[in-house]
Amino acid sequence: MDIDVLVKNQKYRHLMTLQKIVAAALISVAATPIMAQELVGSVEGAVSTFTDSDVDRTVTSLSGGGEIGVGSAFALGGNLAFSDASDDDTSVFNVTAHGMYLVSPSAAVGIFVGADSGDDLDVMTYGIEYGSTFATSQFGAYFGAVESDDLDGDEDVTIFGLNAEFAVTPAISVGVDYNAFSISAGSDVDVTFNDASLLARYTFSEGTSVFAQIGQISTSGNIEGETFAGSEEAEYISIGAAYKIGRNGGGNIFGERSFLGFGG
Repeated sequence: MDIDVLVKNQKYRHLMTLQKIVAAALISVAATPIMAQELVGSVEGAVSTFTDSDVDRTVTSLSGGGEIGVGSAFALGGNLAFSDASDDDTSVFNVTAHGMYLVSPSAAVGIFVGADSGDDLDVMTYGIEYGSTFATSQFGAYFGAVESDDLDGDEDVTIFGLNAEFAVTPAISVGVDYNAFSISAGSDVDVTFNDASLLARYTFSEGTSVFAQIGQISTSGNIEGETFAGSEEAEYISIGAAYKIGRNGGGNIFGERSFLGFGG
């Protein structure tokens, strides 16, 4: 047989074998639980304006996140967030990673690690969390610690929060949102900064919504034996829009965990 024919036949056999290997690999990957998971994620933008005449501050924020399944019971999540304040031209960038155990397709317990960067200050957050999400309702809670080389070594800083949202009609939902951080330094200082708000959301179609939020920031605690509550109050209004993918419009379960992004 001609040498050229032998070479061509051998190349053809190698090509067919390679195609079979690639096809088998794609079928195998597609059959794994990771690839079987639907695309899950969300994008949200908002503008918050403080209503007090003596507080000239507007905060513009943009955030997004997504999740990927690891087997049938675990998932990994990630969030990116950016906010910019008008009064002092301060920008904060946050990235958060989540490790999750899925107690159901729409609920999870997890751990998080977050990193804030802004205004010459770098902060790490880490902690535990629980959440559930559906098309027009959600619930979440978290608790964590804050670490930074820029904080006083004698100060213990923690972050925590709680949110709930429930549908009142197929298109309208209402909710509450509470976030806080506490600073403790021995027996002399124990102060908590609170951000509490009420939310109303209108969902146009699966995953697409607009929302309005009214909130108040305040401080409470004690400093050197002097106790106070509800001091330094400031009210704000937020208007925003969100788009969620997956879980029938519920999107990803967890959001960013930020310390520097507190208060808008």
